[in-house]
Amino acid sequence: MPDQSSPSFLKFQADIEAYLAAQGQRKRTKDGFIIFHGYDDALRLMFDRYLEHEAFEPLVSHFRAWNWEHSYNDYLLRLTDALLERRDWPLLKRLWSGVISKRRKLYNDIRKLERESPGTIPSSSAQASRDELLESLERIKAYSGAIGTAEDWDSYELMISKVRSGRMA
Repeated sequence: MPDQSSPSFLKFQADIEAYLAAQGQRKRTKDGFIIFHGYDDALRLMFDRYLEHEAFEPLVSHFRAWNWEHSYNDYLLRLTDALLERRDWPLLKRLWSGVISKRRKLYNDIRKLERESPGTIPSSSAQASRDELLESLERIKAYSGAIGTAEDWDSYELMISKVRSGRMA
């Protein structure tokens, strides 16, 4: 198990937990649940170490699973910037496919529910899901234009046109 100063740079979450355990921040409740204290600080520290070590693959694997339905955060944006700087289109595309898939699912689920039960979803929520998906698609399309492929750019453009015309994405 890596100590606080020697993460494995292989499994991001495991390195955070190992760091917290080494710091004495891992506790077990009387019910057997494990609780980590200081998680946010450890996340930030380990993220910085992974970036410095250029351990991008485990970061992409970890952050593509986060819930990006309604907002981004500094981790996503900093990782995106690092991948853009390295011109690592495969990893950048993989990272943002996680963002797109979550926003796309939300948008499509809302569209389906609107068709099946009109008036169930407030129009502001439906519009917000549409706008958030479009914003993400515009970002990834711009990234593909900068370091990706024409084929990818075309596929994002097609999805954008579907969403703009109110169709399922």
